Amino acid sequence: MLKGKTLYIPSIALDSAELLASAFRACGLNSAAMPPSDERTRDFRDRHTSGDECHPFQILAGDVMKLLESGAADPARSVFFLPASSGACRFNRFVPDLRVILDDAGYAEAGIFSPNPHVAEDLIALGEGVLRTARRALIAGGNARKLLLIHRPFELEKGAADKLYGAAIQELCAMIESAPLDPLDQFTKISSTLLGIRESFLALPLKEERSAPVIGIVGELFCRLNPLLNNDLIRQLEERGGQARLIGLAEELRSFVGALPGATEKLNLDEKGFNELFQNDFAGWGDPDSGDLLDDAKSYLPIEDGFAPIARRLGQIMHMAKQGVDCVLDVSPFPCMYGSACAAFYPKLRRDLDSLPIIEMYLQGTKQDWSWLLDDALEQARTYRSRKEKEQTHNTSAISNRL
Repeated sequence: MLKGKTLYIPSIALDSAELLASAFRACGLNSAAMPPSDERTRDFRDRHTSGDECHPFQILAGDVMKLLESGAADPARSVFFLPASSGACRFNRFVPDLRVILDDAGYAEAGIFSPNPHVAEDLIALGEGVLRTARRALIAGGNARKLLLIHRPFELEKGAADKLYGAAIQELCAMIESAPLDPLDQFTKISSTLLGIRESFLALPLKEERSAPVIGIVGELFCRLNPLLNNDLIRQLEERGGQARLIGLAEELRSFVGALPGATEKLNLDEKGFNELFQNDFAGWGDPDSGDLLDDAKSYLPIEDGFAPIARRLGQIMHMAKQGVDCVLDVSPFPCMYGSACAAFYPKLRRDLDSLPIIEMYLQGTKQDWSWLLDDALEQARTYRSRKEKEQTHNTSAISNRL
């Protein structure tokens, strides 16, 4: 299916799409990242979707049609990468609905490559080298993103961190595409590149005062990462004096390769190896093990019978609470079954996490001013942090008096 074709990677986030395309090219597959979502995406979305679909799908469909109707891609030689799903989420409709849109628009010759993460044979067909290179590319990109989120809120020169990050992604893409596919050589090359990126960020001039409320962001992947869908949520948060923290793509990868024997263990080893390069930089920023997330959530609901996605999100919040975030935003499309189901547990979860603020956000695929909600989240975060600091000071004083 892919021979002689170009495999296009959806721009959930442009950086991850570029890295994934580089990984595929490194393994001999002609691949390219789709252009980033922009205002024209909304125009094509409105032409080709009804408005009843999941908002992430509407943005995806808009990006696909924008590319095809621009003439930049030959439909007969184009294949769109879109993992399949068999779960209860409307994500399981993305592939058949996109097929209908392509056919109705006259692009029946355009293909969709849709490996199912729950079917081992689909993953095996990709090849071990492709899976290894792809996961390493996304983990490396996640580390670069962490450096961006740690430093950008405190940069002295506006735009300097973004410039470094853009250069870092391009450097990683070029290195991944040219590095040897031998597992050890490839790991060494990626590690060396990441260390160079780390040094660049450490040299970035920063403000002397570097304290900000830390807001953890969980929820649907597209809603967390796509700036068009979430109206540049992270930048809005930073401009109001906050600092964002995200669960990395490695957690999503665990879900994707879970059906493949030994894949999760190899992913854990890669992630541990790359994270060790940043052990002094990412204190409190480590990504959790998927099994630990589910174990943490067992006291709230069973993880069998389709409840795993809900349990995973609850586990992510608990993990972030352990790492010291001051507030959590749960970002979902409206309406979202999983988002609503998770929200039902939040009153109890807040109590169990010592009144940690957990705020639900529902995106509607339109321009939205989040100032009121983010101002409220930051105020709650500052109040929560102040109370925790007072409690910590009180406990320290009590221990000192006893000694």
